[in-house]
Amino acid sequence: LLPGMYAEVDLALQQHRNALTVPPDAIDRTGAETRVYQIDTHGVIHIMPVQTGIETAKQVEIVKGVSDGELLVAGRRGSLKEGDHVKPVIAQYLSSR
Repeated sequence: LLPGMYAEVDLALQQHRNALTVPPDAIDRTGAETRVYQIDTHGVIHIMPVQTGIETAKQVEIVKGVSDGELLVAGRRGSLKEGDHVKPVIAQYLSSR
C-alpha cells in the first residue's frame, strides 16, 4: 500500500460449526455476570447465567446456559425482573448456522 491508502480485512481466527448463537443485544453483562432473559412457555421471565464463546459484531456464541429453541429477550431489558409476565413478540434472527 502507498501512503494514504488503506485496506479492510475480514480475518476469521476461529470458527465453530453448528454453534448456538444469539444477537449481542440478547446478552446482559452486569458486573462479572453474563446472563440472558429467557421467556418460558407461560410468558414468565427467568434470568439465566450463560457462558459465551466466540463473539462477533452480529452474534455471540452460547456455550452453556440455554438451549436451541428457547425464547430470549433481545434489546432493552431495564424494567424486566425475574418472574415478570410478558407477551413475547417473535423477531426474525438469522443465524449463520
